[in-house]
Amino acid sequence: MKSFYALGCLFLLLASSFTSSQQQISFNRLPSENLTHSDRLFFRLGDNVLTIATTSNTKQRSFVLVSLHNNETTAINAGQEFVQEQGGQMVRLENDEKHNIHFEFLNKKYSIDPNKIFTQKGRASLLKSGPYKNTLSVEVQRFADYLFEIIPYNKHVIGLHNYNPGERSIKTFKKRKLARKIKTTNHNPAEDEGNFFVTTDVDIYNALKAKHYNVVLQNFTVIRDDGSLGLVVPKNRRLYVDVVAKTGMVEAQKKMIADLAELLDGR
Repeated sequence: MKSFYALGCLFLLLASSFTSSQQQISFNRLPSENLTHSDRLFFRLGDNVLTIATTSNTKQRSFVLVSLHNNETTAINAGQEFVQEQGGQMVRLENDEKHNIHFEFLNKKYSIDPNKIFTQKGRASLLKSGPYKNTLSVEVQRFADYLFEIIPYNKHVIGLHNYNPGERSIKTFKKRKLARKIKTTNHNPAEDEGNFFVTTDVDIYNALKAKHYNVVLQNFTVIRDDGSLGLVVPKNRRLYVDVVAKTGMVEAQKKMIADLAELLDGR
């Protein structure tokens, strides 16, 4: 009886091993193009340890999505969902759902916009005067360089933003104080005025206009040096486009990204 019992246990063990092997084989056959990978990098600025998160899909695209304002959750969700569903890569700054970075440096408190730190003029406009201003400027520049290096150099850059209703829209760019900085705009009344693109590339402007989107064509030669990615990326002869949506309109922003992605992948 004991021998029959031992044989039975051995049979069950072999059957279990076979089933586990079959399950493993099935798992390995999952479509690789749907797999995403997340990673986090860290940088200390004053007393604040900042986190830069990257999400990559095995399906490569010609562009990288970038979100530097952690309070713009609609843009972040739209970008992450797009990467998971349609491929590509996204770089975002994790900052406790705040717009500005807050930190203390040599017993002084600072608050800076992470999208205004990529040039000397941009950094100078953010930092308070004082005996440590030059030292702090060097630290902020190191952080800016670190961020810029994470953004793949061989890809187009799509900046993601969102605003609350009434804060900014396609109509904002028709105001007199912005007229000199804008070459032209396309306003489609059928589209929500809070959803729009901003670019300095004429071909992208015309293609998005043909798709009946709200889109702004900036005059790059007179753009004020505000230290933003939208300034430094084109200066490095790379294509940059802002995709802006109203807060809460995740699906609309995902569609905007998808239509722009189709244009960029074709360049």
